[in-house]
Amino acid sequence: MIDTPSNPDTDGAHAIRFLFRNRITYLLVLVLAGIGGVIVSAMMTPKYFSYAIVYPAQNLSIESVVDNPVFGYDVEADRLLQIMYSEEILDSCAQKFDLYTKMDLDPNDLESREILKGKFYEEVSFSRSQYVSIVVSATTPDPQLSADIANYIVSLTDGIRSRIYKENLQIVYKSLEKEYQEKQGYVNLLSDSVTALRAQTSVEVLALMNNQIVLKSNNPEASKEQTNLERLINNYMFEQTRVNALAERYNKAKTQYERPSTKVFVVQYAKPTFKQRVPDYPSNVLITILCSLACTTGLLLLSERLKSLNLRD
Repeated sequence: MIDTPSNPDTDGAHAIRFLFRNRITYLLVLVLAGIGGVIVSAMMTPKYFSYAIVYPAQNLSIESVVDNPVFGYDVEADRLLQIMYSEEILDSCAQKFDLYTKMDLDPNDLESREILKGKFYEEVSFSRSQYVSIVVSATTPDPQLSADIANYIVSLTDGIRSRIYKENLQIVYKSLEKEYQEKQGYVNLLSDSVTALRAQTSVEVLALMNNQIVLKSNNPEASKEQTNLERLINNYMFEQTRVNALAERYNKAKTQYERPSTKVFVVQYAKPTFKQRVPDYPSNVLITILCSLACTTGLLLLSERLKSLNLRD
């Protein structure tokens, strides 16, 4: 037998008859599901939402704020998010706000940290907006705690950024310092040698040609010493030029190391709000009703299908 396509009008009429036959059941489920949604929502722990908004600086150099005070930068926003998701932020917040106690966890239990981590990121989140700002949000049972956690993370971020930057800059600074001191010591030895040799040969500087020293000696027999002195002075001038360039790099790195690094641009600090974010009564009731109606419809259709098959024991 070939099945013929069902008539839409017949199917629609069948659906209407099905709903009409089970109207009492649906009405009862609707009322009970609504009441159940309200009861479940009332049993949930109230939670309050708070958030802060920050923009990252273009880079960590303080000169960048003076030369180009840009609000928001893609690369720096991604780096800032990575810092916020670091373990250091989690551990600092846990210690600062005694989160182990608040979440009824044993800090000595090895699994407690993983549980804390899961719960922490359920309540605290970081996201980048379409305007390249970073939104730090917290949802906890205490409105003041939500604001405090969000603001504390903002302050921690600055400290971590600065520390990482300073640690790397210190490596460069100390390396240049050591190289500069070694080069300066060598130049000082050359200077002492030039002074000593000039005293022995009694020569005077005649001219400076093509960056080379030309000497004049009153003693024709002192040509060898004159040549040595000329070579020594030229070497000294060459090394002094290199030391001057190195000193400029060293002083720049030293100045940058000693200066404060940039901070994030805080558009809005988090403030405590006393409107409950959780539970959301309308959403909870609606979800409960839809799920209950879907389950009821499935059971009713299954029941009618079994009846139509005339199943017998």
